[in-house]
Amino acid sequence: MCGADIVALEVNASCPNLDDPSSIFAHSANATAQIVTASHEAGLPLWVKLSPNTPDLVAIASAALEAGASALVLVNTVLGMAIDIEHRGPPWATVAAA
Repeated sequence: MCGADIVALEVNASCPNLDDPSSIFAHSANATAQIVTASHEAGLPLWVKLSPNTPDLVAIASAALEAGASALVLVNTVLGMAIDIEHRGPPWATVAAA
């Protein structure tokens, strides 16, 4: 694919695929801004994909926009919880009740 065919770059600033959730850079306004700033080298409009799992999505979104994001993509993977359908609750609740 030639560069003229690419109209924007989606920056996945929300990757939740880490063993240690405390190191997810998408939960830091400063780290998100740094990623957006570094991505300007591509010379394309930047669409920044945000994490729905951050405690302050507004601050992260603002940081991305202030750093030059052209658009925000909402949202990447939503972290879930297993549900025991027979007991209608999380599996640990079943163990605690036993």
